[in-house]
Amino acid sequence: MRRALLIFFVIMLLANVVLVPSVVFAKTTVALGSRWNVDADEQSYDESLADHIVAAASAAEYKTYDLYGADTTTDNILSAASAFDDAGSDDTVFYIGHGDSEYVWHGIFYEEQWYIRDDAGNHVHDEDIYPHSACRNVVLTFLWSCRQGDVIGDWHWSGTPYGMPLAWLHTNDLSNDGYANPDGNGYTFIGFHGPAPYLTNTDPQFTEGSDAAYPLYSFAVEFYSALFGYYTNQRDVNEALDYAAIKVWGVRFSDCVLYTGYNTPLGQGRMVVYGDGDLLLPTG
Repeated sequence: MRRALLIFFVIMLLANVVLVPSVVFAKTTVALGSRWNVDADEQSYDESLADHIVAAASAAEYKTYDLYGADTTTDNILSAASAFDDAGSDDTVFYIGHGDSEYVWHGIFYEEQWYIRDDAGNHVHDEDIYPHSACRNVVLTFLWSCRQGDVIGDWHWSGTPYGMPLAWLHTNDLSNDGYANPDGNGYTFIGFHGPAPYLTNTDPQFTEGSDAAYPLYSFAVEFYSALFGYYTNQRDVNEALDYAAIKVWGVRFSDCVLYTGYNTPLGQGRMVVYGDGDLLLPTG
């Protein structure tokens, strides 16, 4: 009798072990950042932001990759376009570092392509990223880098894709103002048309109305906190943009300097939101 009971309890224990699943992450967040030609003070805030994004995403039960610095290699940037092929979707990517555009030879013509830099300063072009995003796992990409929101993108005469929104989200069917007119398609790109300011920029146009030492850094931190529901209620993209702008400048995103535009020695710039500003990320 005792032996039978022992066998019964062993079987039940094994059944429970089998039936209790391990944690499975159905969503991924990747934080990338290049230190190339970035001063030490800015690097410290860039890294702090990447750490904050990963902490907020991890608390929302995302699998996370904090790749700021040496791990922001060309290969890892390309892999981020598929969220490292992790199972599931609803993935997000953040990058901070230098970017621009240049003309690339495509056999017959030089055609304009946009690029960001890896940590060694190598150019990673939109045309290189595009094949890796075919799975369309990534639903939100935020590139804090010059000119990455200049265009949504299309295909050149040569058939080469161009434009970072197209490259990362694998579609150019995106509202050209996802903040004012969200398209409801579930994919969002945030970037900059023209030059992007450093997180540590303290020009009066960024500090006016704010008590923060570095308002742009604080804006990015508050945005991701609201996006993932980290120490505050979770909000969709547009609500998170409003929340961050109100926390930092006391006005909604539509009235803050990032949306209305600013001036730099390199020209005028502004933050752009393409696609679906109503995107609400799954958490938990």
